[in-house]
Amino acid sequence: MNAGRLSAIAVWLPVPAAGLLWASSRMTWATVHSADGLTEPRADALIGSLHSAVPAALALVLLASVAALLAVRGWASTVIAVLVGVTGLAAGYPAATALISGIDPQRAADALGLPGRADLDAVDISPAGPIVALLGAALAVVASVIVIVTRRRRRGLSDRFDRRGTRADGGNSERGAGYSRKKNSENPSAVSEADNAASDARDSGGENRSARAESKTVREVAEPSERDLWEALDAGEDPTI
Repeated sequence: MNAGRLSAIAVWLPVPAAGLLWASSRMTWATVHSADGLTEPRADALIGSLHSAVPAALALVLLASVAALLAVRGWASTVIAVLVGVTGLAAGYPAATALISGIDPQRAADALGLPGRADLDAVDISPAGPIVALLGAALAVVASVIVIVTRRRRRGLSDRFDRRGTRADGGNSERGAGYSRKKNSENPSAVSEADNAASDARDSGGENRSARAESKTVREVAEPSERDLWEALDAGEDPTI
């Protein structure tokens, strides 16, 4: 599978990742056993959204990241891919802590709204919910890594092709210049005629410039300035003579 197809698949991986995170938020993460001394002991199911609202909220972020990855290119896509990976890690943290160190009984009681007089007997972890959340988080991290690696590889290939194209253009220019020199050496009369034509054009241009300069000088001599007229009048001379 080439890098382009793999990147296209990875861009859509946050969608199932978000679905798994949302599903885990509706699943039971723990069962809390309590008794208040007045009624029969009770067992309440603690679902993922009550234990932590982070996975469900970050599922929306992952869905939004798909549209962003499809819309942007270059370094911006790399930044979004990094954010997807960070989102996956953050979404998996509550599930990992629940499986490794369990759920704090008092926190579970507060989440369920149990009365203060209730005595907590036990908190039994239901591993299915946290595991589903970890799978969704893992998918997000995998998508992030694939997008970063494949798009960086594609940029490297693009730069390599650009360098090859530049070298090819330079070689074509050198070959064109060599061909022109060869043609000129084979036909010296054509080169001589071209040189003569260029020399005539320069001579003609020089003559035209000289004529324009002389005409300007004549106009300047023939047409005295206003200052000259006033100086002549002050000296008592006739400026029209």
